[in-house]
Amino acid sequence: MSLCILYLSVLGVYATYSMVIKNSAALPYIFLNFFFITLINVFIPWFLTYTKVKMVNTNDSIISGLILFLLIDPKQSLAVTFAVCLFVLLSRLFIRYKSMPIFNPVAFGVGLVALLPLNLIVAWWGVSFAPRLTDYRLSMAIILTLPFGLFFIYRFRKLYLAASALIFSSVIYVILRPSIFGETIDVIKDSYLYLFLEGTLLFAILVMVCEPKSSPMKKVQQVIFGFVFALSWVTLNYENVSQSIIFAILISNAVYFIMRFIDNHPIFGPQKHVIQRAAQVGIVSLTAITVAGIAIFFPQSSLVDQSKASVNDSATPIDAKVNITCDSFSGTININTSNIKKLRVRAFRDGNKNMVSQVGDVYTDENITSLDNLSFTIPTSVRLRDGSLHTLAFYATDPASGTEFFLNIGTPTLKCDTPPTASLSGSSVVCVNKNNVYTIAHSGTTGDILVTKSDGSEVENCKDPVTEKNTKLCRLGISSISSFSVDWTPTSVGDYYITARSLRENSKCTGNPFVEVSTDLPGWAPCGPTDSIAVTVKVC
Repeated sequence: MSLCILYLSVLGVYATYSMVIKNSAALPYIFLNFFFITLINVFIPWFLTYTKVKMVNTNDSIISGLILFLLIDPKQSLAVTFAVCLFVLLSRLFIRYKSMPIFNPVAFGVGLVALLPLNLIVAWWGVSFAPRLTDYRLSMAIILTLPFGLFFIYRFRKLYLAASALIFSSVIYVILRPSIFGETIDVIKDSYLYLFLEGTLLFAILVMVCEPKSSPMKKVQQVIFGFVFALSWVTLNYENVSQSIIFAILISNAVYFIMRFIDNHPIFGPQKHVIQRAAQVGIVSLTAITVAGIAIFFPQSSLVDQSKASVNDSATPIDAKVNITCDSFSGTININTSNIKKLRVRAFRDGNKNMVSQVGDVYTDENITSLDNLSFTIPTSVRLRDGSLHTLAFYATDPASGTEFFLNIGTPTLKCDTPPTASLSGSSVVCVNKNNVYTIAHSGTTGDILVTKSDGSEVENCKDPVTEKNTKLCRLGISSISSFSVDWTPTSVGDYYITARSLRENSKCTGNPFVEVSTDLPGWAPCGPTDSIAVTVKVC
């Protein structure tokens, strides 16, 4: 347990550092969030133990608090954070069977508050932080999570559980979704690799799903537990259910509780093993029937008239104007009511009235006395940049009441050219004050090569031609030639990014790390798997 606390602490410190170097204003929110969570989830259990009111394991309290700290958005309302912490504590103290928790306490607290109209934001910010590497945005958090996770499942004998969850989630997500739900294998492969490599899913499986006190020890039960988690997660994710990982963990915990109850309760007598086997077969059959039911009743590939489509049948049409381009969706909503203070605007593509694919969403940042002519802007998703014609639909939701509105703008369509591609070649480890050559090959009308420092600071000896000051983004070269080379002589040691970009009429692409936050660069798409190089400059 001490190793687990050390791992989570290192992850928290590194995540805090990663966020603060990008946005120093976030530091007070992070400290306040940490203090608040520690006060409720660590100090109160310690006080209960110290006063002998109720014995609570201090290490478990610290681990729950650290996990919660890594999950909840630091800018989350303290009232919402208090509610989550309270339910986590109540779960640990009272929702138990045979002195063991029925549910993962963190998952229980987060899941219960997610069901309430409190606008809970679970960002998983501490388990999927930058810098990101490779085309699928491999998070640095993986480097910390993977070795600890492997030791963790070995130490607590959860190998069958972790393997079951990983294998079944891969099979269901990558193989069954294209064949049953009608989605292309390339889209599913890319989205699954992103989900897995950015850190959230791996942390959830190795740390939260395999949590020793709310998951089984028997090998058969571990396989069933992992299968139920995988199927629940993929199904809820397909249904666009918020916090699908959290609810999948809770469903798995509930199934394991049923198996424990049959195993331990004297009411089942000598026939308990037969009943246990029957329950296991029933659980697997029920989950399989669930997938079949979703495939039959919610076919993702079918299309209908989007002017009649709605997320639910009660969505109210409202007047709006939307300007649709390959860079962004921008428009205004006309709704005269004093009861609504905020609207969430979402864009969907190629769906039917029961199931639509979300493209993006936006929240208003402040309370509004009147929503007449409310303006919004949503960056166009890179998923629409495939050269195909897509049908769009727009909805607005009042977060407070859950009331949903359909933006009555007819049946808009959009076709965006596929973005250009670009690849970059050169050394990833170079010597300070030594010349290096980097070569770009691109398919656009113009390509350029940029250098930035990984910590976001200014690049030395690279001055802006207008201000004559060092800049954070330094252009090494630009040309309309499809392949060209540039020279770069670094003057200080450190970590840098060499990045390729390419532009073509109405479409453009750029490399990691500039496409991590699409809202910062609307209209840009990734250039390809070798669109950037992480470079270490050292003294040779």
